[in-house]
Amino acid sequence: PMTNRTRTDVLLIAGFCAYLFFYGMGQFGLIGADEPRYAQVAREMLERHDWITPVLGGHPWLEKPPLYYWQAMLAYSMLGVTDVAARVPAAIDATLLVIAVYLFFRRFRRSVEADAALITASCAGVIGYAHAASMDMALAAAFAIGMLSWWAWRESGKRIYLATFYVLMALGMLAKGPVAPFLAAAVIVLFALAAREFRVVVRTLWLPGILLFCAIALPWYLAVQMRNPQFFREFLLQHNLARFSSDLYHHRQAFWYYLPITAVALVPWTVFVIAAFVESVRTWWAERKSVSREPDLGWQFSLFACCWLVVPVGFFSLSRSKLPGYILPA
Repeated sequence: PMTNRTRTDVLLIAGFCAYLFFYGMGQFGLIGADEPRYAQVAREMLERHDWITPVLGGHPWLEKPPLYYWQAMLAYSMLGVTDVAARVPAAIDATLLVIAVYLFFRRFRRSVEADAALITASCAGVIGYAHAASMDMALAAAFAIGMLSWWAWRESGKRIYLATFYVLMALGMLAKGPVAPFLAAAVIVLFALAAREFRVVVRTLWLPGILLFCAIALPWYLAVQMRNPQFFREFLLQHNLARFSSDLYHHRQAFWYYLPITAVALVPWTVFVIAAFVESVRTWWAERKSVSREPDLGWQFSLFACCWLVVPVGFFSLSRSKLPGYILPA
């Protein structure tokens, strides 16, 4: 049964998400180069009743995977083709992220679940991208819920959580490409190295989970490649590898660019995040010399969170092409 506290939590979270993510969504039109482009691609796909090939101006536009387009097509079908409908998917994804944070902490770190959910909802970066007709929030939500699922599996040993992790990595692959499983692998490996828990990497490579990932992620990639033989070259070589390794798209920024971007995205919690990060690293440094057989899951989760923060920021800092939304998964 729903307790008074749970009822209060649900009302609080619903109110925060409604106000921070959905309120004022149509007060200004689609902005920049990307929002109108992504909204138009979804519109053309809907008009053509084509769920496979993204199309812009009547020509295949193979820069991004389809998850946002599918979400926008559904929103257009229900709400009509408007700027608000184009932004609804991001607001829904942000809401799902907040709910997942609440449920995770309610199950594994009871008594702080409402705080965790409201902190997530009120970060400037989450609020900003919850109002954007783009792939960034879809990727961030899939990635973050997937990483929480991985930790839930590691702490509980229940394979259902590991299966959920693979499902969400597949959705991340459909949201923005191979960056989702790559970042997840990097976070898990860094954590395994830091916690000296190397077996967890091998245990994560679970065949039913890998098959589940392939069953969800691969059909669209195979279908779009069969229809558009240029897909592999345009999507993977140009828009993933070349975007990372060269300044092909003229988004060059300084190496340290993402430090202030991350600090701003975490407002109003930036100081608290920095303090928690420093404390977690200090605890890890002290625990390295400990011979205790029973690992403390509390500080290990903090260490995992630090790895999760460091990997996207570090990885995209190495990229020659930098845009603010890239580090939203952090």
